[in-house]
Amino acid sequence: MPILGSRGGGSGRGFGFAGVSPKFIAATGGTIVTDGDFKIHFFTADSTFTVTCAGNAAGSDELQYLVISGGGAGAGPGIGSGGGGGGGLRMYLGVCNTSPVQPEDLSAASGITAAAQSYPIQVGGGGSAGTPEGGSNGEDSIFSTITTAGGGGSFPSSAFGARGYGKAGGSGGGGSGGNDGGPTTTNAGGGNGNTPPVSPPQGKNGGAGYVGWPGCHGGQGGTGGGGGSARANGQGVPPTNPACYQRGGRNGANGYGIINTWLGPTAPSYGNSYAPFPGMRLFTGGGGGGVMPSTPQYPKGAGTGGYGGGGDASGAPFWPSTPQGHNTGSANMGGGGGGNGHNGGSGLVVIRYKFQ
Repeated sequence: MPILGSRGGGSGRGFGFAGVSPKFIAATGGTIVTDGDFKIHFFTADSTFTVTCAGNAAGSDELQYLVISGGGAGAGPGIGSGGGGGGGLRMYLGVCNTSPVQPEDLSAASGITAAAQSYPIQVGGGGSAGTPEGGSNGEDSIFSTITTAGGGGSFPSSAFGARGYGKAGGSGGGGSGGNDGGPTTTNAGGGNGNTPPVSPPQGKNGGAGYVGWPGCHGGQGGTGGGGGSARANGQGVPPTNPACYQRGGRNGANGYGIINTWLGPTAPSYGNSYAPFPGMRLFTGGGGGGVMPSTPQYPKGAGTGGYGGGGDASGAPFWPSTPQGHNTGSANMGGGGGGNGHNGGSGLVVIRYKFQ
């Protein structure tokens, strides 16, 4: 009796099914890279992915994917404005994507079964700062049945009283701080990530901003929370503040890492490298939170954007970490924009499959 080959995603697929000739996926669209037996299609703007041969289970018929939406914009311009959240991230890589510094694997349970058809690709743009309601959310990215939500922006405190709350999105935006009437005030909450909810989650929450009061340090106002990423929540001020608790804008979350081997030989062209994440490229970094004016007796700094495209908030000087060197979220990383009025970065869609 012949032994049937495995239907799973491992090497068994290459042995074929009894009486069935192996067929492999063939497709066009985007920037195409060959990596051994795999083709990888990169989309940095709206386009079309066209499958000309759907393959079969004896050869290959499964599409792996990485879909990242646009990052949210930071609130502002204005002091103490929250950072934008990184774009939502959904993926199926066909391999484990964990490491000691990133134990969570966000891979879906399976890929997409290819069909001989055209798939419209939408790559979400970054959110815009300076709108009447602060920083807007990033735009969604779409491939087939997979949609990732744009990163959350942030409401400015100037238009919404003492608190400008972070907006919900793929990852949540940071809260914006302002002035309030006394020391018992609460923080400006960060936006919720993974909105709308999917499993595995597409992003985390933004950090809370700090709301100051007139008798505290000269009534200089508050500071902004950092935007969240697909990997972690943005930094926020503790929920219970001691009197006159003030510090610099909070940092955006470092982004989620994708292993270089999945991205193939052109991996260095995408995402950010970051030494604590060896062998990975980071995406969806959160934007840094803005800072209140700094004075000699109370020096404070703007929040730093997270690795993976997050933008720094504008302000002086940066505290407590080294700035990324840019305020706008990075293009094709889904980075959140920095607080005090900076745009988010656009997203990215990557499709990988076995072609021989």
